[in-house]
Amino acid sequence: MRVGVTPRTARWAVVGLVFGTSLWLTVRVPIDTYLAHCCAVAALFAALNEAFGRQRGLNIGFALGFAVICRQPAALTIPLVWAVLLLRPQAGTGRALRSIAASGVGLLVCVGFYLWLNYVRFGNPLDFGYEYLSEPSWYGYRAERWGQFNWIYVPSNLIRMLLSGFTIDFDPPSYMVPRMSLWGTSLTFASPWVFFALRGRLAPRSLQLAAWASIIATMVMVLTHKSAMGGQQINGLRYTLDFMPVLFVLVALGMHRAEGTPHARLSHALIVYSVALNFVALDAVDFLGRLLQRLPH
Repeated sequence: MRVGVTPRTARWAVVGLVFGTSLWLTVRVPIDTYLAHCCAVAALFAALNEAFGRQRGLNIGFALGFAVICRQPAALTIPLVWAVLLLRPQAGTGRALRSIAASGVGLLVCVGFYLWLNYVRFGNPLDFGYEYLSEPSWYGYRAERWGQFNWIYVPSNLIRMLLSGFTIDFDPPSYMVPRMSLWGTSLTFASPWVFFALRGRLAPRSLQLAAWASIIATMVMVLTHKSAMGGQQINGLRYTLDFMPVLFVLVALGMHRAEGTPHARLSHALIVYSVALNFVALDAVDFLGRLLQRLPH
């Protein structure tokens, strides 16, 4: 990786990211909102890879702009990417400033298109169309009573993100046919290896602080949104993907620091656990449920 981890650690971290987080759910399930998550994650990784690498500003801008079009919270990663260009310049501060300016051009092209599309659809470039959604059940109740964003959503969303365990439900009338709970599993229980981010060290220190600021800001945006725990989560929470690319950099660095210690074996074991849990949630429970549905009750 361009941030300085060994190939072995990078391979383990990539396996954990792809197969041991909710990213695997969004790859597996053909739903438009899941596709948006996949594209946003890919675009943010492209922007970060370019920022830590060749620092071609226009490429960075288009990647960030595409990520924002897919998932609006991606905009909170833009300051971090610019901080990387300034604090880890490959060819001096002047080149870094030119890269930032060029990235602004690419970003404006994408965001400008998005605003124009909103104007064509809704008559207002800043109208994103959420108020026109007809949402059933608790979605509509929350939106009508407290709006799209409100601090009142934080407790329930935070519990889902950090405390909820792995849950299998059983369907009536026999309550013998298992299916995965659609409410999802928290990061703590679905992907515990990501907490190696707490051991990550990104140089310079100001850049590490900027990375955590980006993660926390995005997390706050997710936690204050009415739908953060909605949809089919299955295993993990797909909304954590909004800050996963930045978190992943710190995770890989944390795993790198653990090389040659028992903590390295722990990180590998936790990744294997997360991958296995994803297999159980997305394949094994579903297979067992379909098998039991064929049996007489």
